[in-house]
Amino acid sequence: MNKRTKMSFVMALLMIVSAISVVGTANANECNVIQTLDGDCQAENLDVVKTVWNGSAWVDEYYAEVGETVTFKINVTYQQTAPCGYLAKNFTVIDNLDPTGGVTYTIDYSSMNYAPIEESVPIQWNISEDYGIELNEGESFEITFNVTITTGYGELVNAVEVYGWETCCHIDLYGTDTATVIVEEEPCETRIELEKTVWNGTAYAEYVDGLTIGDIVKFKIVITYIDECETGYEILNMVVDDELPCCLEYEETLEITTTGEIDETTPEVSSDGKVVTWEWIFDNHVVLHDGDTVTIIFTAEFVEYCDLVGENWAYVEAWGCSGPTFEDEDNALVDCTSEETTFEKTVWNGSAWVEEIETAEGNTLRFKLELHYYGEEELRDIHFYDELPCILEYADNLYSNIEDIEDYVNVSEDKKHIWWNLTGVIIEDGDYIIIEFDALVTGQTGNDCPLCECQLDVVNYAEVWGKIGCTAEPNFFICDEVLIHSEGNCPPSAPGVTGDTTAEAGEEIEIKVKTTDSDGDKVYYMIDWGDESEGMVWVGPSNSSDEVALTHTYTAAGVYEVYAKAKDVHGAESAWSYYPFKITITEEAIKLDITLPASVKGLISATVKNNGGDDLAGIDWEITAAGGLFGGVDVSADGTIDLNSSDSTDLNGSDSAEVDTGDGSIGFGFGKVTGSVKVSIGDYEKEVEFSGFLLGKTIYALKIA
Repeated sequence: MNKRTKMSFVMALLMIVSAISVVGTANANECNVIQTLDGDCQAENLDVVKTVWNGSAWVDEYYAEVGETVTFKINVTYQQTAPCGYLAKNFTVIDNLDPTGGVTYTIDYSSMNYAPIEESVPIQWNISEDYGIELNEGESFEITFNVTITTGYGELVNAVEVYGWETCCHIDLYGTDTATVIVEEEPCETRIELEKTVWNGTAYAEYVDGLTIGDIVKFKIVITYIDECETGYEILNMVVDDELPCCLEYEETLEITTTGEIDETTPEVSSDGKVVTWEWIFDNHVVLHDGDTVTIIFTAEFVEYCDLVGENWAYVEAWGCSGPTFEDEDNALVDCTSEETTFEKTVWNGSAWVEEIETAEGNTLRFKLELHYYGEEELRDIHFYDELPCILEYADNLYSNIEDIEDYVNVSEDKKHIWWNLTGVIIEDGDYIIIEFDALVTGQTGNDCPLCECQLDVVNYAEVWGKIGCTAEPNFFICDEVLIHSEGNCPPSAPGVTGDTTAEAGEEIEIKVKTTDSDGDKVYYMIDWGDESEGMVWVGPSNSSDEVALTHTYTAAGVYEVYAKAKDVHGAESAWSYYPFKITITEEAIKLDITLPASVKGLISATVKNNGGDDLAGIDWEITAAGGLFGGVDVSADGTIDLNSSDSTDLNGSDSAEVDTGDGSIGFGFGKVTGSVKVSIGDYEKEVEFSGFLLGKTIYALKIA
């Protein structure tokens, strides 16, 4: 046997001897022996704590009321020390509920964190067998459950016993503890009770709101005498006070009734109408016994708004010839604040007034404007305004609670703006105005309506303004709107125009027009040629975004401004083209070309050449230019082309002439210069724009833009 083997053998012997010694000590220890539920003696060597929850802490004792649910907790901790401190297991927990004095209870088995063997008392849990709990030294487990006190007065003692087994030294483990719930019987009481309520329109309640100036508020005070101790004490004197909040003033007492005996009395009211006192003392007779009631019903007027929810307190003081005086109080709440003035714009969806709706072209919508006014001063000079979006048009069918509403309405020419000028109408606190009307869903825009609004969501805006108090200008404004989702037809965009810009009288010219319809519809075009030579007609239809060629012949010379508009196959029209397309018509074939030199010094010059077939006379010209650093160049010159003969201003075919601004018209400078050269003869006109760079007195890189 080696040294390590000898040492292990010795240690084993020592552990066996120690275990036998400990077992003997445990069995012989009589200082902590208690009697178990079975009547046996058992040493308490397991740490068990039984408590009850008092709402803020776990305690040993708690005072509860009938109907209350209490929570018990069992905490088990293994605290054994070496050598028998290895492992504790095989725990059995037995909980016994022992009521006294008629206390009854129910156990909520569903509230338990560990299920018992069966739902009966005593409650028993096999913690190790059913849940496999084993504790090392210092470890613990808990069991909680709820119990409801149902009836009776006395005590409910909740005692628990816990059994276990120490696996190393084979020692039985045991612990116990108790927690107590005490249910006290309520003592009898002789008292007076007061209940204060207010009529809310359907029943007496503790709160009323929605009041306006001039409303009458009804209150009820019920006083009950209760003699639980059966003393036979009579109530022979009573004083009732009621304190009204800031918004109310006492009006009158409607009735006073009793199940006992009571004389009529006239209440005393304070000078401000806020405190009311009913008295039955001295010569005023009252007799109340157990269970008798006195009911006072009175009214108060709502006279002003104030910024609070007022507590309307009532107090009672009652007594007999001698003996105790009883008092009580209660309050009913009155909302003294003003209702908020509201204005709503709504639309009828077929079953209700709503704030948004889906619709389509051709439908008729019903709208409502509703103003509810609240305030201590009148609202006068009232104006309603409704602004319809592009897809809607006013369709009349007016209704209002204002008599002869048709006399007040004004509608714009495009049927998209409606005014109701109710200058002779005055409304007061709590009054309202309702206006209803129809609108047709046209599904297209006008010239001033953004394109997207006819197809996407559009807003129908409305507002009200007026005057409150003595004021010259409106000081009351309120607005609202509804949202309309429309699948209406959108018009095409305004067309663009390109094509020939010059022609002779009698010569056919061609222009091209093009537009896009956001719905992809085919489109028609109408052209205003600017000569009033024929009636304007729709041409088409053509595909959206296709370029369409149109021809026309002018019979007289002149400069004509051409406009185009489009409409889709559903009739939705665009605006006219935003800019005129200019066409110049001459009586004879005129063609003048303008050229400029690459650079010039001290002036600006241009060459005008007649490339037409006819000789021309009286050609007017004009040159303008500006630019240079700090605007140093600012020149303008004009004249009539002169061929240096004493009596001729003709420019024959293929001839050319030079025109200029004159020597010295361009001074010393630096920077970019821009300008134009224009020639005209009769109705014919040609203009070119040019640019160059001034350095010193010379303009370089002079070219036509």
